Amino acid sequence: MLKNDVKPTNFTFPPLLNACSRIPAAILGQQVHTQVAKLGLVSDIFTGNALVDMYSKCDCIVDAHRVFEEMPVKDQVSYNSMIHGYAKMGDLSCASHLFSEMPERNVISWTSLIGGYCRAGNIKEALETFKRMILSVEGPDPNTATMVSLLSACSSLCDLEAGRWVSCVIDINKVASSIVLNTSLIDMFVVEDSKHPQSEEIYDLLRGITKQLKVEGYVPELDLLLQSSEETQ
Repeated sequence: MLKNDVKPTNFTFPPLLNACSRIPAAILGQQVHTQVAKLGLVSDIFTGNALVDMYSKCDCIVDAHRVFEEMPVKDQVSYNSMIHGYAKMGDLSCASHLFSEMPERNVISWTSLIGGYCRAGNIKEALETFKRMILSVEGPDPNTATMVSLLSACSSLCDLEAGRWVSCVIDINKVASSIVLNTSLIDMFVVEDSKHPQSEEIYDLLRGITKQLKVEGYVPELDLLLQSSEETQ
């Protein structure tokens, strides 16, 4: 395009930056950023958002923040990219600060912050944030990503009580079933000790989840696990 003297527009760069973020390729992204700056397109919200997203996904959070601050207009996409970037890097203070500054939040905003707390092992703060999300004015419905983050944290911390509460919330809110979500439920409730006081109830739940997975075309090896557990009881 450049060799043929065809001038790029604000529609040219977002797909290029998206490709850089998927690889990820920060150096290539910086080269695209140079072209954006030469053409004076940094102020374009679509190009600016693509730059912030690219730098965030490439773990170049300082560069992402610099572009974010230079943007004359910011929207939910701008904030969500920064919150996700900070949360992924473990800087939950900055993520929470930006979250509180948002004029309006959506499920992606809440899930990014919740996911950050979950990765940090702070299940208490994750659950508190989730409760705030449900009770908030905007009240976005939790999605699969929200629930998977919470279940993964409960599983890693062996917090069965919190995991059961999350499972109830999934049922109440009718969160769409998926292989990823059902696998997270299995991972949460599988216990190594067959003498666990709630083992029979847990395995009944697992059998139900297994049936759902099979309906969706995924046949897990959980049957073997259940059989092995029953034999040891």
